[in-house]
Amino acid sequence: MYIVSSVTNIGDEAFSGCTGLTNITISNSVKSIEYWAFVGCGNLTSITFQGTKAQWKAITKDWSWNYDIGVNYVIHCADGDLTAEEA
Repeated sequence: MYIVSSVTNIGDEAFSGCTGLTNITISNSVKSIEYWAFVGCGNLTSITFQGTKAQWKAITKDWSWNYDIGVNYVIHCADGDLTAEEA
């Protein structure tokens, strides 16, 4: 498990090609997720966000942030879960 804390931005291709990445925890301090941040992370199925669903949706996300993850991931927020389609 990777834990992203005390950062405000997940940069371009930050986790690109991390095929062993299956889950990640992201702090509610994150305000943006950039270009292809998780490209090639096809095994990523669980994202735990340490904030609310509204806070997750307020994060600025490049259109390609979740490219090549697949559609089976879930975002676990403090007030409930979001599916890939809702994210």
